[in-house]
Amino acid sequence: MRWRWRAALLLGLVCAARASSGQQCAGDLNGDQQVSIAEIQTLVDRALNGCSTAGGCPYRFDRATPQDDACEFVGIFNSSCPGQSITVGFVTLQATDGSFGVAAVITEPFVVFTATTVGATFAAISAWDMPTSGEEPAHIAGTIRLSADGSSLTIDPSTPPFAIAGCPFQHFEGAYEGTLASP
Repeated sequence: MRWRWRAALLLGLVCAARASSGQQCAGDLNGDQQVSIAEIQTLVDRALNGCSTAGGCPYRFDRATPQDDACEFVGIFNSSCPGQSITVGFVTLQATDGSFGVAAVITEPFVVFTATTVGATFAAISAWDMPTSGEEPAHIAGTIRLSADGSSLTIDPSTPPFAIAGCPFQHFEGAYEGTLASP
C-alpha cells in the first residue's frame, strides 16, 4: 500500500513540474530528454520545501548538483572598484566517501574556488586555482555562503588571492541570475 502513495506522489510531482516548465519530457529539468535520479530528488525537494527557482538557486551545498547544471550569480568582488562585476557559478559534487564539495567558478578570468561542505548553505574554502595557468592550486581559507532562499552567494577568502583588472578579489556578493539549464 505504501508504494502506491509514493508512486502517486512522484507522478504528481513530475506532472506538476511538466506543467509549470513547459518541457516535453515530464521531470526533465535540464532539457536532455531524460529524467535522472538527481532531477527526481530536485522535484521532491521542491515539493517538500517549496519551489524557489523564481527567486533563488534551487540547489544547496549538501546535495550533488544535477549534471550539466549550475546556479549563476552576478555581483561585485571589491567595493573599491565600482562597475567591476563578475559572474560566478557553483556546483556541488559528491565524493566517493559520500562527502560533498563545492566548486565556485568565476568565468572571466577562469578561476575555481574549491570548498568542503559544512552545511546546506555554508562551505569552507580550501584552495583556489586558475586551471589554465598550469600551476598547482593554492591553499587558502575562507567561506562560501548561499542565502537560505538561494537569492545570493558570497565568497570570502581569508586574504585576496588574486586581482581582476588590477582590483584585488576581496569579497564577492552576487545575486541569483538563473541556472545553466534554465530556458
